[in-house]
Amino acid sequence: MTQLPIEKVQPGNNIRHALGDLGPLVKSIEAVGILEPLLVVGNTSDGWTVVAGHRRLAAAKKAGLTEVPASVVNFTEAEIAEAMLIENLQREDLSPIEEAEGLFRLEELGIARKEISQRTGIPPKRIKDRVHLLDLPKPAQNLVHQGKLPIDAGLLLANEPPDVVLAMIEEEISARDIKWRLEQVRQERKNADAMETLAPRIEKLREAGVPVVDRPKSWEQPAGTGGWVEIGQGWSKLDLPVREHAKEPCAAYWLDPGSAHSPARLIPACQKKKRHSFTGDSELKIPDAEKDHAETQAKKARAAKERAKAQEREAVYSTVENLPAETIQWMVLGFAGYSDLAEAAKRLDLETADALLEYAGQSKANLRRAVVAVALATDPLGSDGWGHRAAAVKALREAIQ
Repeated sequence: MTQLPIEKVQPGNNIRHALGDLGPLVKSIEAVGILEPLLVVGNTSDGWTVVAGHRRLAAAKKAGLTEVPASVVNFTEAEIAEAMLIENLQREDLSPIEEAEGLFRLEELGIARKEISQRTGIPPKRIKDRVHLLDLPKPAQNLVHQGKLPIDAGLLLANEPPDVVLAMIEEEISARDIKWRLEQVRQERKNADAMETLAPRIEKLREAGVPVVDRPKSWEQPAGTGGWVEIGQGWSKLDLPVREHAKEPCAAYWLDPGSAHSPARLIPACQKKKRHSFTGDSELKIPDAEKDHAETQAKKARAAKERAKAQEREAVYSTVENLPAETIQWMVLGFAGYSDLAEAAKRLDLETADALLEYAGQSKANLRRAVVAVALATDPLGSDGWGHRAAAVKALREAIQ
């Protein structure tokens, strides 16, 4: 060890961007001096360059020392760089970028990562990741160095083109959203590439007179395509072979520009679904078209029959509603079976059904009583006979007045 004039000792090419707070070290040197000598190379005529001890040299200058203790070594340029880097890499206060630059310089000296790991104690994966951070553009490296961009986020961005990274920095995307945004950007690039690939095909289709309409991102169909049906299997789609349908005059396409979750694509569609029904003019039929046609016709026939019955019922109801009360009451008796009349007769202390009918004919009051007795005996409101029910309802209404 020797004492060297401080003005002839110069700092070397240190990987540290800043020396940090030198205050405590300056006070320590003022009190007890420099306890650990600097490691330097050089000579008396040319001066000396620090290999290890940059902070000690800077603090000594601030403390006003004129000489510093140093050990002079005879290193080659590569050995100087290696010693300087390894010494600095042992420090805990290096930023990820400072560490990355130091490791990269060691690799430039031809030292394998495995050997760097053995000399510095830094795991090989960490060496790989730190060096990968240097693939970031400078503005992004500065953010990592300042601690404003997490290392994990920086490693994700290091795989992307510089323009994408710089755009995200300008957007000030949060670190937790970077992964999601990168996936979105990658999908957007894929969609743009897909659209470029589709362009010649779209031009060819349009030249052939096949409609190709841009499809909006919403579920609404574009104007003028309300009757179109997508070709394919699944709910609301037309189950036809795509290649065969492409030859049909009703063939058309929607152009889906893609989204963050789906690629840009041409969606085959049919402009006139009825052409492929059983009665349509196309030879390309949807599966089970004949069966579907038969079922449709059967449904129509059943519906027509139900409508006819409904009209008939309405006509009867209308007729019954307009009949005199006495006529309706006699109809109730006429609809009742002989056994029901006999049961009703017992309720009026009469012996037979004929006696009940004779009793009903004696006066309007007796007729109403007979109808009530029949209602109690037969429960016409629960009868399956709709004419019986309609007549009984009105007759009972009249009978109890």
